[in-house]
Amino acid sequence: GDIVLCVQKIKEQADKYGHSEKSELAFLTAHSMMHLFGYDHMTPEESAVMEAKQNEVPERLGITRQEVTYMTDNELVAKAKEAPENSYSPYSHFAVGAALLSTDGQVFTGCNIENSSFGATNCAERTAIFKAVSEGVKDFKAIAIVCSGDQPAYPCGICRQVMSEFFNPDTRIIVEEGGGLKTYTMSEILPDSFSL
Repeated sequence: GDIVLCVQKIKEQADKYGHSEKSELAFLTAHSMMHLFGYDHMTPEESAVMEAKQNEVPERLGITRQEVTYMTDNELVAKAKEAPENSYSPYSHFAVGAALLSTDGQVFTGCNIENSSFGATNCAERTAIFKAVSEGVKDFKAIAIVCSGDQPAYPCGICRQVMSEFFNPDTRIIVEEGGGLKTYTMSEILPDSFSL
């Protein structure tokens, strides 16, 4: 037999049950394998046997299905507000901080790092994204962005393009605006992004 898994369903169930997509994929694969090996869950007794067997496979791989607790938007913004402390912005005097939330609950912070050759400057959003990707994390739920000025810290064009490389269309971008928080989706801030 074959095992066919729907990526969209994996993402939906991971969000619904608070698991990482990796954990959900592992458990759905193990569940499907148990069916191929002849196990079923039509009766309570069969369910108990099958569940024990299907849980054994991911556990042996070190994958747990424990719930991921995500930060609230306010908590993520608070983490972003810590990041500008490390900003290197001697030219613009405009400190920016970002906090990036992965689907497995990790938070990666970033600040802007300027350079006298302005093109070599790196924005806070890209710093956080590159930090996460360099650690092997490529699936994200949200990013919060704050700045030292009074205006909202909207991502620049280059950051939006980098975000579109790693974010899903529904990944949330959170900024402070008008005394509160304003949330946009990736598809809202860059509706027709370039991709190969």
